[in-house]
Amino acid sequence: MFIETLRIQDGHPCHLDGHTDRMRRTAKHFGFAPPDLPADLDALVPADLRTGTIRCRVLYDHTLREITFTPYRKRLIERLIAVDAGAMDYAFKYADRSPLARPQIPLAETDELLFVRNGCVTDTSYTNLILRRGDALVTPDTFLLDGTCRRRLLRMGRVRTARVRLSDLPAYDELLLVNAMMPLDEAIRLPISAVHSDLSTFAP
Repeated sequence: MFIETLRIQDGHPCHLDGHTDRMRRTAKHFGFAPPDLPADLDALVPADLRTGTIRCRVLYDHTLREITFTPYRKRLIERLIAVDAGAMDYAFKYADRSPLARPQIPLAETDELLFVRNGCVTDTSYTNLILRRGDALVTPDTFLLDGTCRRRLLRMGRVRTARVRLSDLPAYDELLLVNAMMPLDEAIRLPISAVHSDLSTFAP
């Protein structure tokens, strides 16, 4: 099973084309016909959730299994803990997020995991990564999940891809965390010093 997480702003779905495109690509890869999102998705939003930012979660495989709407609250993130991604595969937005879990690593409420593969930074457990150097914005070409916000920013030319090693981070000015719920202008912004690396979290 797979999920799509859509931003509903003041009752209106945002960037539906990016989500339907990913559903089509996912279905094609796994060999099933993609279900269509409801044409009246905005009409399904509960009356008491038609103002502000709402998270719409779509659970699907060959058919739509569930659509839920909940108020969205951005997490407070203060520290990124760099961990080894190993051979983890999260190229598609699976409903099962257990491959992203690292229960052996104690995390504070304001901590988030930053996955590293072969020395290169990829994503956090729920966002893509944008790095700022001056006015230039780059996103790692070693991503785990090619998120809809990331794809849109690349298509618009607002960011470019680059190989970013963990050791390269001090050359950048700032980290921005983005996803479908947090577009670039609402990204979580962190100093480079927010990234912490513990060798014990990396596979030998």
